[in-house]
Amino acid sequence: MLLPVTKHLAIIRIGMLTLLLSMTSLVAAKDPTEAREENAKTFTVWLIRHAEKRSDQDDPELTPAGLARAQRVVTQLAGEPLAKLYSTAYRRTQQTAAPISTARNLSIQTYDPRHLDEFAAAIKQQQLNALIVGHSNTTGELARLLGAKEVPKIDESTYHWILRLDFSRNQVRLTLGSSDE
Repeated sequence: MLLPVTKHLAIIRIGMLTLLLSMTSLVAAKDPTEAREENAKTFTVWLIRHAEKRSDQDDPELTPAGLARAQRVVTQLAGEPLAKLYSTAYRRTQQTAAPISTARNLSIQTYDPRHLDEFAAAIKQQQLNALIVGHSNTTGELARLLGAKEVPKIDESTYHWILRLDFSRNQVRLTLGSSDE
């Protein structure tokens, strides 16, 4: 049976539309890695070493210069959104974190610097803006574990670096700042 031309064209159009839609869904289907990358949040992690400490104690407190530096960090991060604040359990790191804790009404979450691998994995998993206060022997290592490349050396005399790690689409960009500024 022959169909009138208009009905025949309508059937062809419907067939072409169905084919086009099925091809579009094939193109739109992505591998799971790409889907995870698109769902990855953009977030920032700031890493600092504790401020200047006294040298005459096992678990030293900050010096007056260290207390002043800790306060400068509050000012320097004033416009930055923070959801989490981390510090080791040592007095010097807790005292460095305290002014920003007070200013932002954030509790200080304690982490164990002996388990940086697990801590780095948790930070990447939660995808939240955070400030992490550490030590000369942990801050650079944590930055590397989080994915930063070319991390500056942080030795016993270095207190001023603020390492900003911006995470976007599973890439990490490191920017250096200073609490001397």
